[in-house]
Amino acid sequence: MKKVIVLGSINMDLVTSTNRFPLKGETVIGESFFTNPGGKGANQAVASAKQGAKTLLLGAVGDDVYGKHSIENISSYGVNCDLVKVKNASTGTAIIILHNTDNRIIVNSGANALYTFEEAKQDLLRNSKKGDILVLQLEMDFDVTMKIIPFAKELGLSVIFNPAPMSKDLDIKVLRDVDLLIVNEIEARMLTSSEKDETELIHLLKKFGAKDVIITLGAEGGIYTYRDTVQHYPAYKTEAKDTTGAGDAFVGSVAASLIDGLSLTDAIKRASYVAGVAVTRFGAQQAIPTKEEIDELIKK
Repeated sequence: MKKVIVLGSINMDLVTSTNRFPLKGETVIGESFFTNPGGKGANQAVASAKQGAKTLLLGAVGDDVYGKHSIENISSYGVNCDLVKVKNASTGTAIIILHNTDNRIIVNSGANALYTFEEAKQDLLRNSKKGDILVLQLEMDFDVTMKIIPFAKELGLSVIFNPAPMSKDLDIKVLRDVDLLIVNEIEARMLTSSEKDETELIHLLKKFGAKDVIITLGAEGGIYTYRDTVQHYPAYKTEAKDTTGAGDAFVGSVAASLIDGLSLTDAIKRASYVAGVAVTRFGAQQAIPTKEEIDELIKK
């Protein structure tokens, strides 16, 4: 059985909400505070598993209560965390400030930055098969991610790359080994150094080597490449409460659908529903709907 392998960050989200964001040097009173397991890699793995895919998570946590809680939570959704390393460091954290449907996020890498290329290489050599999908982001050590992309292609894996948070050091040549690039509009412009419209951006990204490209446009849905054309997809309209993990829910869902044999068009349709439902709930991983929930929505 083919599987989705997510190599990525595992964080604990420290979340506070406020009636407005503080100005420089200002202190404001928060309205609530809670902790949630997060991290782009962990969120995407949970989204994949919740959509029914066999899912393996690669990465690292610290030897602390946040790390233990993160692994317990991620595993409870069906993600295989057996290969997650425990480092003598703090677990990665994301400090999230919420105001209405907007957010501000500061990420501290912690143990994520200590997961090495050699560990990633050995984990993939021993636990992947040709045809598996590898999902990557940029919350891990940058060099590890850049080296693992061409290595994954040598193993016959399909690579889904979600380069967030975007780095100015990203070499565009790496896109030659990417099967599906998923970016938002800001990331697309940073990658291409272009202010052209979204359709031109997607053509540029294809020209740089990515086999297929999705540019997400928030409430407007997004655009994607289909054969030699560019198609638009609508967003699933809902009343957003918390957009924190919407992008990760989308990416993980796309991976799960593709490993299940769906076309890119159908995978995007499902992922739009997944992200649309996720933003109506608070949190990241717990907000992601299950495969059964999405099946019911699509039937309506």
